[in-house]
Amino acid sequence: MDTDPDPALDPIGPHSLAERNEQRMAGFCSGVSVQLRPHVKSHRSPELARRQLASGAHGICCGSLAEA
Repeated sequence: MDTDPDPALDPIGPHSLAERNEQRMAGFCSGVSVQLRPHVKSHRSPELARRQLASGAHGICCGSLAEA
């Protein structure tokens, strides 16, 4: 039986799909000279927003003060 945790079951774990997607999108934007500014509305998580910034996002977009 596989004892490794399934990354899809831990959306903000250290080896999660979210982390791989953050790095992939940051790499893509860097390669085409675009500044990535993901929208917090898609996840509404301060932790994920911090991780997106650490992965290379230029900023975070918010639609309202409540999201900020």
